[in-house]
Amino acid sequence: MTTNDNTSRGRSRSRGRYYNKKKKNGSDYKKLEMKFHPQTTGKPTTATFATVHEHLVHKVQSTYSYGEDIATCLLKMEKITLVKPKKQKSMLTNANDKAEEQDQFNEEHKIDYQNYTDRVRALDFNLPKAYSFIKLHYCTPAMQKRIEQHPDIDSINNDPIALLKAIRGLIQDPIRARYPLASLFDIITRLMTFKQGETEGASSYIKRIKETLEQLKSHIGTTFLDFFIETTGEYKALGDPDADNITPLQKTGIEEKQATMKKGAFEQLCGYAVLRAADPKKYGSILRNLQSQYSLGNDQYPKTFMASVDVLSNHKFDTPIAKKSSNNSYTESEEATGTSFAQQYTRTHGRRCYCCGDPNHVLPQCPKKDSIAKNDWFISKKKMEMAQANTDNISVLTDSSSTGTQTRRSDGTEQEMFGGLQVLQLTQSKYDDIKDKVCLDTGSTFKATVCNPDLVSDIRVSDKPVTMMTNAGNKLLNLEADIPGLFEAYYDASGMTNIIGFAGLVNRGYKVQYDLDKADVFFVTTPKNRVVRFKRTKEGLYAFEPKQSYKDYNQKMKGYDAGDGKISNSMIETVSKNLEGYTQHEQQDAKATRRLQYSIGMPSSENLKLLLKGGFINNCPVTADDVT
Repeated sequence: MTTNDNTSRGRSRSRGRYYNKKKKNGSDYKKLEMKFHPQTTGKPTTATFATVHEHLVHKVQSTYSYGEDIATCLLKMEKITLVKPKKQKSMLTNANDKAEEQDQFNEEHKIDYQNYTDRVRALDFNLPKAYSFIKLHYCTPAMQKRIEQHPDIDSINNDPIALLKAIRGLIQDPIRARYPLASLFDIITRLMTFKQGETEGASSYIKRIKETLEQLKSHIGTTFLDFFIETTGEYKALGDPDADNITPLQKTGIEEKQATMKKGAFEQLCGYAVLRAADPKKYGSILRNLQSQYSLGNDQYPKTFMASVDVLSNHKFDTPIAKKSSNNSYTESEEATGTSFAQQYTRTHGRRCYCCGDPNHVLPQCPKKDSIAKNDWFISKKKMEMAQANTDNISVLTDSSSTGTQTRRSDGTEQEMFGGLQVLQLTQSKYDDIKDKVCLDTGSTFKATVCNPDLVSDIRVSDKPVTMMTNAGNKLLNLEADIPGLFEAYYDASGMTNIIGFAGLVNRGYKVQYDLDKADVFFVTTPKNRVVRFKRTKEGLYAFEPKQSYKDYNQKMKGYDAGDGKISNSMIETVSKNLEGYTQHEQQDAKATRRLQYSIGMPSSENLKLLLKGGFINNCPVTADDVT
């Protein structure tokens, strides 16, 4: 039996998935054509106007004589005016020297003027040449036909600048003789649904959205936002320039500010559009942080298109949130808050196997993953310990006998609760003791940041939230508190220690000295000549530990009596008639609210409501309705 080679279907002739993948990723993969083409439905086959325009400018500059001048005209889409050189005159007093220098100036001017005339001739020659070059080599046949049928073809002929402006409009007209409002509606819809592709780079995204915004501007201009600006609170706050009590000078100032707001409205809209359409997986935190700050009265939204581009360029991509995998194990959370289990065992000790806890391999390579029940896995046990720890610490807020800022678990190990804002899993950590100390830092631009509520009072939502930038990443600080006898500080319950900025002390008149020959200590002298010593700790930090008397004084100022561990009677109304008309459950809620208020630094009732409504206190059973 013979085999016909022509009918053979062996593997060598197969065109399976490997072939298609190679075809797509290889050199035969069809790229977008660098030509101007009218918009069509379906997948585009040509590049965007901005991309083709940029390619055209570089091509003309590199091939034309005096190409820099014609390239500048095409880039700006306007004809530039070349500056005519001026002849210098010698200012010397000596006749011979003056004549010699003047001859040199005349010769230089002659050369400059000749170069100027050559550039003018080249520019006049290159303009119609560029028109033909663009139309023949950078326009598809469909675009060429549109250009020839343009109603202003007579003014476009031999003018490459007018040609590019016409192409920018024609490239968005999918159907000739279309109802104008339909084209406008398409552009608005395109902008509202504009999104950055998941695999699209920032440069390509910026070019595409800039082109879409330019199309919108060419159709409806920039004054369509005037009425909207007039309805904003900022515009109305300027006042009425035609009011009777307004002087002519004040009227001029108000009108100038109103005109500036209207003039910048479209740029502000473009800036917001750039952030709104950006990939939320990469840049989602930008809008969230901007909105959070705006709700607190701090408007940091970019006001121009380029300002938003700079924000995206300088932003580190958002990291993905932990997801549950198919084998019921949990991947690491890249956005963990506080010092969690994942941080302890991935950042400090390296990765560990979720099944057996061995640091030498991970779950897929674990030989015991099929023999150990999932409830007995290393990760499951740690989660149970963390859940138990959270439960124990929440009881601090609900148990009437626990009013301090520290509690002990039944197993005797100690944990710290920082203002009820966050429970840090730092049991038996070497960093526990530095939370009660104040470190001196020369590398901080903040006056101070505090994590221990025992050292501050009146924790509240900050009127000026800031983003703290470190080598490990950025973090938004929304809370502030008062350091008695010093100044305000940002409060961060997840911080590792309390930090005083070197510059903050110097600016307040404190004298800082260091002499290694005397001692490895920073001596800080207060304006009242009291010396505070910042000694070197075992971690290599220079820190000062406040005395217990300072903490007791601070607690008494907040209504907490450190002597008997109970809230001072002077701060709580205990008259029985005040409890009449309230249920037992409501009385318990009121007591829990009062304990919470003392445990986080005794903020005012209004500030406490803001903290609860804003979700700044994690795992808290108290609500804003419980605060009166």
